[in-house]
Parts: sequence; C-alpha cells; structure tokens
Amino acid sequence: SKQCISALTLLRELKIKNIQVIWIHPSFDFNQLPEPQNNLIYIIKSYGAGNLPKHPKLEDFLLKAIQKNVAVINHSQCFYSVVDMSIYDAGNWLEQYNVIGAKNMTLEALMGKLHCIDADDIENLKAQL
Repeated sequence: SKQCISALTLLRELKIKNIQVIWIHPSFDFNQLPEPQNNLIYIIKSYGAGNLPKHPKLEDFLLKAIQKNVAVINHSQCFYSVVDMSIYDAGNWLEQYNVIGAKNMTLEALMGKLHCIDADDIENLKAQL
C-alpha cells in the first residue's frame, strides 16, 4: 500500500545515530562516566529544569565532548518539565560546555528528532532541535 511505501521511504532517509542515555541520580558514581566517543550523541537525564551537580568528573566528560565535537543533550527526568538551564546555577554552569537543552521534548520525541536531523556539528544540531 501507499502508506507502507512512504514508511519505507522514511526509514531509508533516517540518519541513524548512536545515542547513549546517562541517568544521573543521587548515588551516581561519576567515575563511571564513559570516555566521549566521536560516533555517539549523549543524552544526560538531569533533575528538574536541567540541573546537575557540578562534579569534576562530569566537567571533564563535558570538556572532552567539546574537544571531540560530541553533542551532549540535557533532558529532564521529570515527566512534565522544561529544560531551561538559565533558571538555576545548578543548570547554568552546563551552558559553558555547550550542552544542548532538550526543552520540553519527551525522550522518545528527542530520539526520533535526532534520527531525522542531518547535522555534522553541535551548533547545527542545536539549531535543528
């Protein structure tokens, strides 16, 4: 049917990306953060409006991500929240590391958009999100 053909066309056009979700929680061991890889996009699940503890290991991870031009996206763990890193100091510090706020997207919507966006750099990805 025409619907099946258009769905197959869409699947062929998807820009499949490797995405890793990192859930930060109160007992999270920051020593377990991965080494940023060029072929990955990282989604960090944060608190509330996009807040994360300022931890040296997390800062190191974000700095390495910048150096490798690896996108890091800040996504809230809350069901009904908007990531706005400018509200609190606990989120504000992330902006200096070029972390992208996911705004009010669900995780599923964010993943779907990431697979449809054709972006080679962080600024282009940020603009298209």
